[in-house]
Amino acid sequence: MEVSNLTWNWLAFEDHAIKDLPERVEGVYFIIDGERRAVYVGEAEDIRARLTQHLHGTSDQAPCIHQQGGVEFAFWPVSGGKHVRVEVEQALLEKYPTPCNG
Repeated sequence: MEVSNLTWNWLAFEDHAIKDLPERVEGVYFIIDGERRAVYVGEAEDIRARLTQHLHGTSDQAPCIHQQGGVEFAFWPVSGGKHVRVEVEQALLEKYPTPCNG
């Protein structure tokens, strides 16, 4: 999967921005730090719910994301099920290695 031509719209990694997302949108997402370095790349069936978990510390990755200074996020809707989302996520991780994707 080619990921270099994806367009990302960056939003603050804060409650108000996450709550404004539509419910139950599946896809992939980036969390970046203040210097625009990728901190975490993920995939989710419900991006809004998953980002909320990261923000409020209820995901396994949340401590790393907060320690690394995650300040913005962007997402890209991906339909077709988990296998398609994982394929896109893996392509992004090959291009943008992150400290929190262990």
